[in-house]
Amino acid sequence: MVATSSIKNIWKLLERFKDESTLLMNEDNLVVLIYITKHEGIGVDDLIKKLDKHIIHVKDNVVFLKSNRFIIGKNSLIYATEKGEEMVDIIEYSQYKIDDVPKDIILGYTLEKPPLGIGSTSFTFKAERKKIKNKVIKIFKPGIFDHIDFDKKIEALQPLSNLTNLVLPDDYGDFEWNDREFRYIVMKYIKGRTLNEFLNEKVDIDLRKFIDNFLKEVGKTLEKVEKSGLNHGDLHSNNILVVEDELEKGKKICHFHIIDFMGIKSNEEFREFELSDFEYFKQHLLKIVKVYASTPSGKPDLKKLGDRFYYIVQNLQNGEYHSFKDLFDALSAKLPPPSKLGNIKEPPFSFIRFEQYDINDPLWLRRFEVENALYAPIKRFDNVICSGPRGCGKTIYLRSLTFVPRLVKSIQNGPDKYPEVKDKVAFFDNIFGIYFACRQGEFKYFSEKYFRFTPKTQLLIKHIIALRIIKRTLNLINDGYTERVLSSEPKIESILKFLTQYLKRDLMMTPEAKERPFEQLDGILSIEENYCESILGEDENYPDISKMLNEHLLIDFFSGLKNSVSELSNIKFYVIFDDVSDPQVPFECQKIINSFMSCLNEIYCCKFSTEKFAYTYEDMSGKTLQPTNDYTYMDLSFMGAPGDRYTDKIYKQYLGKIINKRLEIANHKQNINGLLGNSPDSAQKLITLLSEYAKGNRDVYNKIKFAGWDLVIQLSSRSVRDAIAICDSIFRECETKKNLSDEIKEGKTKMPIEIQDRAIRKHSLEEYRSLLNITYHGREIFNIVRNFGEISRKYLEKEITNEEGRKYEMITIERIDAKEISEDAKKIFRTLIRYSVFLDRGLCFSREEIGLVQKITLHKKFTPALMTTYREREHLRLSKDRLEKFILHPDEFRQELITGKKIDKHQLEIFDFLEGDRNE
Repeated sequence: MVATSSIKNIWKLLERFKDESTLLMNEDNLVVLIYITKHEGIGVDDLIKKLDKHIIHVKDNVVFLKSNRFIIGKNSLIYATEKGEEMVDIIEYSQYKIDDVPKDIILGYTLEKPPLGIGSTSFTFKAERKKIKNKVIKIFKPGIFDHIDFDKKIEALQPLSNLTNLVLPDDYGDFEWNDREFRYIVMKYIKGRTLNEFLNEKVDIDLRKFIDNFLKEVGKTLEKVEKSGLNHGDLHSNNILVVEDELEKGKKICHFHIIDFMGIKSNEEFREFELSDFEYFKQHLLKIVKVYASTPSGKPDLKKLGDRFYYIVQNLQNGEYHSFKDLFDALSAKLPPPSKLGNIKEPPFSFIRFEQYDINDPLWLRRFEVENALYAPIKRFDNVICSGPRGCGKTIYLRSLTFVPRLVKSIQNGPDKYPEVKDKVAFFDNIFGIYFACRQGEFKYFSEKYFRFTPKTQLLIKHIIALRIIKRTLNLINDGYTERVLSSEPKIESILKFLTQYLKRDLMMTPEAKERPFEQLDGILSIEENYCESILGEDENYPDISKMLNEHLLIDFFSGLKNSVSELSNIKFYVIFDDVSDPQVPFECQKIINSFMSCLNEIYCCKFSTEKFAYTYEDMSGKTLQPTNDYTYMDLSFMGAPGDRYTDKIYKQYLGKIINKRLEIANHKQNINGLLGNSPDSAQKLITLLSEYAKGNRDVYNKIKFAGWDLVIQLSSRSVRDAIAICDSIFRECETKKNLSDEIKEGKTKMPIEIQDRAIRKHSLEEYRSLLNITYHGREIFNIVRNFGEISRKYLEKEITNEEGRKYEMITIERIDAKEISEDAKKIFRTLIRYSVFLDRGLCFSREEIGLVQKITLHKKFTPALMTTYREREHLRLSKDRLEKFILHPDEFRQELITGKKIDKHQLEIFDFLEGDRNE
């Protein structure tokens, strides 16, 4: 076990060596290796002998090296030798001089030197007690725990002592040394390799037994820990040990132990960037599959996994399981009838979210269908901001513009194999897309929560973002050369000349690195980026403004790149920020990114996608971006001329094209319209039945049938993803009836109405329940939707007297004023729109002819679960105060409405008012 420090810590440590740094700055691009004496059995003397030719200074166990033979990685130096490359770990310099700790400092134990590991909060030693060996002592650095917290934490772990695969403390205490107080725990020593080390070495194993043991020994243990009210909280791959116990038929049989467990209460919020234990476990399991059982295209290999694990892995990739209970219920459930290995028929909608496609595989492009009226403005060279509800296609449209070398190579090598795909690859239209998936959180740190935003800080963040754009571009070019999509000799000198002006250190390319120049540039740019991040908030340490990159200098970089790589001479560069929405990109950071969009030029343009009410159109100078002048706005729930909505007819054709393409790939003989058929009940009949149900007649429940292609279109609320998800639910329900599934695929029969109805109700109920999982506001949002459903059902009880037989139907909210609602209400309101629980229809003319008003409608996928209708006819007209009450106190709002208190003069008075109220 080796502990490493980040580049940030190295720069901070250099402050202790200012004299040496100044003295040696004239040397060739100085770098530093920080090393702890005798760590891992290697002393400074040994290191000096090994690297003698490259050392220029030694002080206090810190070795200064010339970098002309080194490439810096994030946690290591790549030491270039005649025999190849050798990794040299950068070890964190310790202020505690841990090697000087006396062996007998802890009463009754003897510490073995050197330590097993040194982390950010603790030191770990192997130890023995009298004749008892195989113990590990973890010594926590001062200040990590106080007495009360430490004792309580240890006591809370005792109920878990029966879990044999969880390494828990069997003794603990404290001691004083050098006027500091340290706390320690004693645990059993487990000899093994970390999961990370094990997977990197790709040890020969019995894969199915390995996965089975991983599920039982890690997954089941964590499930029991979770039930006890605790979590691990830091379950990275170095905290799972793999122990190879025996050989069976020449292959290792492995067992697992979870280490470094101190217990985090389940009701405590995780820190912002932490994953849950289940998410960590899921990532580890999928990595095991990726290492041992992936096809060349990156998909799970059925023959290696077997039927059961294959289905489980597919469902994990599809996000089917959200807890250990879900996973183990699926493992114990009966699978569809076993198929022969290699012949499992993949459902046509097995991958719903675009992110689950292998973007290197041309198959995803076969599934990619566009509406030209939407796609053409996005694809052309112009700044574009895409918006719209979740699932409307923002990500897939923008991701399709990305330069993907392996995909380009696949199509170049097999043009006859993929004839219909080439036209969909943007690179063949001279587009070089540089894609950032902002939802992964790489811009989340740039927020006022972490440091004060001064004007100079804004410029430094802009410099970091420009560095990331340049680094991502060079990575793509390097991939292009690796895949031989690019083959010309790159003129690297002009790139180096440009970058040298804006980096802290001079760029020196080693002879060995010149064969792979872009790889070395990646390491150098990573150092610069890490250094700049480490000084954020420390204005006095910022580089001079003249050394900072900006949106205008990016034009120079891209221009130089076009001259350096001949294949790029006619290319237009697209900088793509997908989901540049708060909170993954804080509003302060959005203003800085907007500066790149406001820089109009002929070399690069910007493409953004964002969710409504989560984006600011202001740049860091205070200027508001102007539509048509600075960007083109595309709402992907609209089409045609700007502002025109999708007509039902065109949306139906577009959605049908997407679904039918998937059916075609899965060898289905029918199109979706023929397969699902028409809805069994007319819209009017469905309303009548639902009205009876609202009045308390439960006998009509089984008479109501949610089925048919038209109904799927309505329930999708113009979200492609939701339409595919509903179809996916129907097909999964059908898969349980094997013979029927085959007949449907062959086109011999339609999808039975009963299966459609059951699947649609189940899907709607799952979506309704999942509202509780929305971060921070799940319970409030669930309560809002529940009350909104009750209000809708109350409307259904009544008839409009002047329109014989017509019922009041699903309601839309109209805001009758433009006053700002309170901050608490605004947070929940934005979440409702962001997660597409309610859909913002924008400014529309009111049916009461009071001018333009904002209209908001509940997503129709919830209507089967709420037993209300999907047609929008009646409106709740709410002032600022009433809207706040609806959001913050939905139970009170519903109660007031139903018991007859008037909302305002425009409100439809359809409830059982008291006689006194009627006469007012």
